[in-house]
Amino acid sequence: MLAIFNNSVASGPEELRIPGDRSPNYPKKDSSDLLSSFFNGFPQAISLKVGGMGDMAYTHEKQDLLRPR
Repeated sequence: MLAIFNNSVASGPEELRIPGDRSPNYPKKDSSDLLSSFFNGFPQAISLKVGGMGDMAYTHEKQDLLRPR
């Protein structure tokens, strides 16, 4: 599952930020780039846009259907 929220809804924890993430060698990805990366790894995922507040994506791919979480 991937959830991307606008900063007005929730701020990400500092621990999730990569040291040097402001470096020009590692440009910050926007939400559409993050969703594209997720769909490249999980092509059968579904997504939901929550107005201007964020995006969510989910997949059952690579999960044991007989033993759901």
